[in-house]
This record gives sequence, C-alpha cells and structure tokens, in this order.
Amino acid sequence: MPSAFVSGLPGRSAAAVSLQAPGIAHVALAVRPSRDRPAIVELDRQFLGSSLRRPSTQFVGRIKRPERLVDVAPAPPPASPHASAAVLVEEVAAPVAPPRAPRVARKGLSEDSGRRYLQEIGEISLLKAEDEIELAKRIETFRKLEKVKEHMKWKTGVEPTDEEWARAAALSDAEELRHMVRVGTLARDRLVRANLRWVVAVAKKYHKQRGTMSMQDLIQEGNIGLIRAVEKFDPRMGYRFTTYATWWIRQAITRSIQNSSREIRLPAHRHEKINRIKRATVALSRSLGRQPTEAEIAEHVGLDPSRMRKFVESAAAVATVSLDVPINESDNQSATIGDFIRSENEGPADRAERELMRESVARTLAKALSEREYMVLRMRFGLDDGEPKTLNQVGETLGVTRERVRQIEMKALRKLRRPGFSSALRDLSSD
Repeated sequence: MPSAFVSGLPGRSAAAVSLQAPGIAHVALAVRPSRDRPAIVELDRQFLGSSLRRPSTQFVGRIKRPERLVDVAPAPPPASPHASAAVLVEEVAAPVAPPRAPRVARKGLSEDSGRRYLQEIGEISLLKAEDEIELAKRIETFRKLEKVKEHMKWKTGVEPTDEEWARAAALSDAEELRHMVRVGTLARDRLVRANLRWVVAVAKKYHKQRGTMSMQDLIQEGNIGLIRAVEKFDPRMGYRFTTYATWWIRQAITRSIQNSSREIRLPAHRHEKINRIKRATVALSRSLGRQPTEAEIAEHVGLDPSRMRKFVESAAAVATVSLDVPINESDNQSATIGDFIRSENEGPADRAERELMRESVARTLAKALSEREYMVLRMRFGLDDGEPKTLNQVGETLGVTRERVRQIEMKALRKLRRPGFSSALRDLSSD
C-alpha cells in the first residue's frame, strides 16, 4: 500500500485517528501527542495547508489516486529543520482511478520503462514558489545538522551517537534531532520529486547530442544534477527553484555526454573550449560566406591563436589505440599496452596492502603536521574514504573560508617537503 510521510509532533505515545479527505477514501493518522501541547490531528499546515478539507494544488494538487514515491538516487540518512507535527499518513483504501489511454512513448525512451517512468512522475504534484521557499529552509537546517555531524566525525574519528550529535547542535534531546532529520529528508525528497518532470524537459534538448548514451541515461544524469541543486539551493537569491536547478541539470548532462563520447576522456574545460571553437567556426562560416582563418576564430572565442591551436591539436590527438598493440613494434613477442593497465578487480592482498599504506601515511602525517593541517590534508586527498573534498567542502566542515583552507594546505605541503619528512614518505612509496 503506498504511503506518504509528513511532519508531526514528537511525543511518547501514539493515538490512531481517522480522517476523510477528497481523493483519499480513508486516511489513518498516527498522531503523537506532545507533553506541552494537545495532540494535533490536522497535517502540518506549513506543508499541506487545508488540503485535507478541499482539493489544493499547493502540495497535493489534483490527485485522483495515491501519489507514488519515485526513487531518484540513493540519499544519505535525512535530516531537516523544525516542524510542528510528525504524522504518518497511511492510505488504507483509495478510489481506483479510471484507466488511462496508453501514451505513445516519447522520443528516445523505450516503450515500456520510459513510458512507465513518465506516467509516474506525471502524477507528482508541482510546487508553488512559497512552497519551494519553505522546503528550502527546512533543507538548509538539515544541511547545517549534517555539517555538525561531519565535523564531529573528523574531529574524533568515530561516528557520533544521536545524543552527542544533538548536544553539539544545541538541541534538547536525540528525539528532537531525529525529528528534524526526518522532516528535512522529507522536504528534500519532496523538492526533488516535484521537479523530475523538469529534468526530462531539459534532457530532451540534448537528444541529438547524446552520442552513445540512451535517453534514460541522460535523465538519470539530470536527476543527479537536480539532487545537487536541491542541496545547494538558497531561496534568498530570489530565483524560482527551476531557474536555479536548470544550470545544475544541464551541467550534469553535458558532462556525462562529454565523458562518454570518447574512449580517452578529455577534461571538461577542454571539451567546453573545443565546443566553443567548433560553434565559432560554424557561425563565422555562415556570416563570412567562407572558411574563417585561425586568427578570426581565435578572436571570436577570445583565445590566443597559439593556445587555441593546442586545444584543437589535443582533440585530434585523442585517438583510439588498441590495447593489443606491442610496446616494441619490431618484436611481436613484446608486452602490449593492455599488460600495463591495472586490473579493476582488487584482490584481498591488494586491499590489505592499500590499508597498511594508508595507516602508515596517516601516522607519518600526524607526526609532521598540526591537527588542523592533518585534517585538511586528509579531506583534500581523500585519505579516509578515497574521495577528495573540494576547498569549499573542507571549509564548510571546518567553519573557515576556502581561501583559508588553501593556505593551510599549502603550509602543510611545505612542511612535508622538508628533507626529513619527504624522505620518509618516499620510503613508504618505495616499500
């Protein structure tokens, strides 16, 4: 039975309440009374308003049948701002909507999976501007809680308990923390699901440029960009969320096309420069009625001619090379290029060796650096989880600016270049 979650009051006991609402035959509410206030039967008005009494497009829209939950991408354990109520809504029985006429699969999508996905996201109600602002505020509070937890984890090296996390976040108890996390997660999921249709609209514009990627792949990459936009959105900028999210969706789609269009990957900024050069060549050819010169193209894209030539040469130089080609062409028995490519399948011995190396490097760095310098290098080079963090991410964790993080990193690297420590690191790599 499909179910939806909305916020409610934390408390110790739960009472079952039944409500009758348009579009929902019967709704069972698990209401948790608060010690300070009487039990709240109505849904959180900040989220649903009076949608249980009359049809509303604010969050429920014109729902003729229960709204389905669509998984977009794996999400970390949720968290969020304060809400006034925590109510679990379970749709026990709902009216059956009349069957729809089968839709024609849209261009680029397979007949079955693509049509089913479009039908599911088409049933999700859209949001008004004020709804987006309210959800964004709750998501922002959730992100602040996550930063507190991440900072504690880097500080102590262990995962904090809910009680420790609540104290560090200046909350009354772990129950309040879990409630805020739950509401924040729901707000984030609601904002993502309400904009899945916009991802499809943006992805369709790249249908002809998708290369070897399917339309489903473009939509999935766009969904990743949408999730990133939800995490970064600041309602104080004054934009509608779709305006802000469009850039992130386009970036995710274009980067995925660029990364999959060549056997040998070019950096994204080079791809963008090469595409600008190609577009400038076409535009100048049309306006001039002839093939433009190298200087004219360089002036049009704002690049030095010699630098532009390097971009063009780098694109031409990235050609497909067989892995079976011998290193020594005069000797057919010579090792091939494929012999020097590391296998993706890591064995137990490789994992043990990598873990020992990581521990040895960590001990060496801890001796040479201050605590803050050590933390910065651990995060910047991904020594713990293998995922390097950006200057902004490290700055948010430590509560400093990205420029300050860069200064700390440079200072730490200068220390490691001293003869004593650099030789110790070289010994580790040679072992």
